[in-house]
Amino acid sequence: MVQSLLRLGVLLSKRDNLAEAEATLRDCLDVTKKLPPNEYVDLEDVYFELVKVLTAGGKTDEAQKFFDEAQPLRKDLKK
Repeated sequence: MVQSLLRLGVLLSKRDNLAEAEATLRDCLDVTKKLPPNEYVDLEDVYFELVKVLTAGGKTDEAQKFFDEAQPLRKDLKK
């Protein structure tokens, strides 16, 4: 289910349906946060897609909040 939410959010974003993409990705984020780490969907990916959608929709302050929240999850920063 969570993987489907992420894929739907990405698809909606690609079709420029930003409002529905944002709602779907927020739902996906809520569900994913409740799952064990690395189970089903990578939480970092969900944050990344949500930040992209918020930025595209001009919600840069909110996008920054989620970007900052996701920093501890970034694999490229881990040693």
